[in-house]
Amino acid sequence: MSTPETKIMRLTTGEELICTVTSAESTSSRGTVYTLKDIAILIPTESNSLGLAPFVPYSEASTKGVEIGEKDVMFVTEPIDQLS
Repeated sequence: MSTPETKIMRLTTGEELICTVTSAESTSSRGTVYTLKDIAILIPTESNSLGLAPFVPYSEASTKGVEIGEKDVMFVTEPIDQLS
């Protein structure tokens, strides 16, 4: 992945994130490792809309990034234009 891209990522925990994927690198021990920045959790609301909440708000994960291994990811997809 050469340029950062905005993606929706669903984790095995059920959380859905919207984030900038700055890299996806293969490692021998962890498989593909995604580096994420500008991360928010997507939260469905009762009124059929979406809320956004910071991901690990008590850390610097949003600005400095966080690494997530492919074993913790169910899928990665493109967000619709309105959400990007």
